[in-house]
Amino acid sequence: MQQTERENFLKNAITIVDHTKDAFVCLVDRYLTDKNWTFEQFLSNNQHEIYHLCYSSRCCKCPSGYSPPKRRVLHPSQLDVLFDKLSKLPSCKNASEFCCTIAKNGISSTVLDLSLARCLLINFCVDVFWYSCLQFQNQDLDDFLNLNKHNLYHLWQPNAMCCQCSAGYSSPTTQSYIDQTEWNQMFTTTSIPCPSHRKRGHTGYTIYICAVSAASGISLNKLTLSLQEVIIQYCCHLRKTVDKLVEIRNHDYGHATEGKMSDTDYAKCQTELQDGIMEIAKVCNKEDDFKQKLQSVQKRSLDETLCRQYQNTLLEFVNRHKEFNDEISEIGSRIDTLHGKMASKTKTIPIAIAGKQQKIMDDSMRQMGTSVAETVERGYQENIKMLERFQNQLDELIPKKLKKCSRQSGTYSMIVFIRPVYQLLFIRLSEKGYFKL
Repeated sequence: MQQTERENFLKNAITIVDHTKDAFVCLVDRYLTDKNWTFEQFLSNNQHEIYHLCYSSRCCKCPSGYSPPKRRVLHPSQLDVLFDKLSKLPSCKNASEFCCTIAKNGISSTVLDLSLARCLLINFCVDVFWYSCLQFQNQDLDDFLNLNKHNLYHLWQPNAMCCQCSAGYSSPTTQSYIDQTEWNQMFTTTSIPCPSHRKRGHTGYTIYICAVSAASGISLNKLTLSLQEVIIQYCCHLRKTVDKLVEIRNHDYGHATEGKMSDTDYAKCQTELQDGIMEIAKVCNKEDDFKQKLQSVQKRSLDETLCRQYQNTLLEFVNRHKEFNDEISEIGSRIDTLHGKMASKTKTIPIAIAGKQQKIMDDSMRQMGTSVAETVERGYQENIKMLERFQNQLDELIPKKLKKCSRQSGTYSMIVFIRPVYQLLFIRLSEKGYFKL
């Protein structure tokens, strides 16, 4: 029984390490054929974006305003497979050893392992997935959108039940990946709502999935690249197959330390692996080749040395995956520390700003107070002069006998009255600190 389980493990490992990887590489080659590119040209055309799948800081080639992606999905050892470190330009100012490098001379897609092939597929080969959805199925984009209208609706409205939700339906995501503008680019209202919606009635702008259809004659160039990636991820069966095969690989690596697999697990895994590999083979027109490869796995002779070799391959992946996760955790810890320092600094900013604001306000009020004081002083002097002129005119007009009375009860009294008023105003302004008396 133990020998059978070891053979199961080995056969499964061969299918994953060799043939699943071959299927992914075949899919990359299908993309290159459609583009009429060599693999070296593909790497050169996407060098900047591939580089930033490993490094999140800006590089020499980053244009103004470009923000590198924060997620890290590649390890420097994987870049070392693709790019020549010795080709780094002398003028490069970046410390990274892969900045300003070029693809290795004469490199081919055969250097890819399962992880690297999958990464390049989902990030740079969206056209091959569209081919599997459209031309390979002999349908147009509007046909495809109509077939996937329900899932697309819930990528826009993830928390809303609709009239096409069957019992037990689960939305593909809990958050919205499509906005209303993107939805309107894909679908238009072409019919009246279903009976249940007509009975309810509605006011305002409401979109019912039962009343819309894909825009007639819509083409891919009408959709943004980010929208295309969302559609492919959630609605393309081939893309889901790629993810499923990687998931099987990741799950089965948990058995790598034991080097054995039960008959039940082996039968289940082989069915899923072979179905996925053959689906890719059909898109690449390589069905006969892969059918022969998969059959040979079951017939080939096995030995202990070969089993150890594949077990070590699996263990190498486990260790590298752990190292990669440890590095990500360390980076996350550093980010948290940096965030804490920034938060601490941020707390002092309002205090500093408030201090400066108060100083600016005090200076402004002081300047304003000086201006007010000058205005008051000027007004006071002008009023005194005016009253003195008025007094002189009264001296000329009234009889001398009345002058004494006039001075006691008229203008003189007005001057005596107005002076304290202005003095009080000056005192109040002085108390406010606008100027010194």
